[in-house]
Amino acid sequence: MVRSLRLIWLILLALWTSWRVRRIWKRAPREVAEQWAESKQTWFVNRILDVFHVTVTDEGTPLALGHLAASNHVAVLDIPAMSAAHRGLFVAKAQIADWPILGYIIASAGTIFITRERARDSVTVLSQMERAIAAGRRVLFFPEGTTSPGDRVRRFHTSLFAAACRLGVPVQPVALFYEDLADPTQPNRAVPFIGDQDVVRNLWALFAEPEIRVRVSYLPPVIPGDDRRALAEQVRAAIAGRLGVPLEENAPRV
Repeated sequence: MVRSLRLIWLILLALWTSWRVRRIWKRAPREVAEQWAESKQTWFVNRILDVFHVTVTDEGTPLALGHLAASNHVAVLDIPAMSAAHRGLFVAKAQIADWPILGYIIASAGTIFITRERARDSVTVLSQMERAIAAGRRVLFFPEGTTSPGDRVRRFHTSLFAAACRLGVPVQPVALFYEDLADPTQPNRAVPFIGDQDVVRNLWALFAEPEIRVRVSYLPPVIPGDDRRALAEQVRAAIAGRLGVPLEENAPRV
C-alpha cells in the first residue's frame, strides 16, 4: 500500500512537471525556458529524493566555475542525488529519456542525451558541453556508460573528456556510494540498476527500501593535458581510490 502511494505521488509529480514545463516552453524563448528549467532543478530533484526517502551526504566541495565533472554510475537515482544541492547540466545515455516518469523529469532539467553508438552524437554533444562550460556552467557525465553494482569502477569511454582538454578546464572526479543501512561501509545491494532488471522493477524495488543513503564525494580536480585517455585514467583511479574498490581490467575505452 505504501509503495503504491509513493508511486502515485511520483506520477503526479511527473504530470505536474510536464504541464509546467510545456507552459514555459510555449510562452518563453528557448534560452529563457532553459534557464527556468535549470533554476527549478534543485526543487524537482529534491521532490524525487523525498519520494524515495533518500538522504544525501556531500563530502568535499564542488568546483564553482565552468568545469567538467565525471562520476561512477550505480543507480537511477544518481542524477537526482548529484543535483540535490548543486545544479549542473548532465550528459546521459539516450535510453534514460525513455524511462517511465523519471525520464521525463530528468529530460525537463535540460539533460543532454547521447547515443554512444553514433559517432556524430559525440561531436554534437561535445560542442554542447563546450558551450556550457565556456558559459560558466558545471557539466556532469558518467563515463562508464552503464551502471555497476558499486563494487568496481568500470572502464571509461574517453571521448567526452576531450571537452576539458580543448578548453583547458579541470575535471572533478565524483564518487557515488550507496550505503547499506546495517553496515554503512558496505554497498546497498538493492539500489543498483543492473542485470536483467527493467527500470520499472528497479523503481519498485527502491520503493521497498525504508531509507536510501548515498554519499557524494567531490574529489580534488584533475588538470588536463592534451591526452584525453590519460586524463580519463587519472579521474577513474581517483574515484576507485575514494571508494576503495578495484578498477575493472583492460585499457580505457575509446
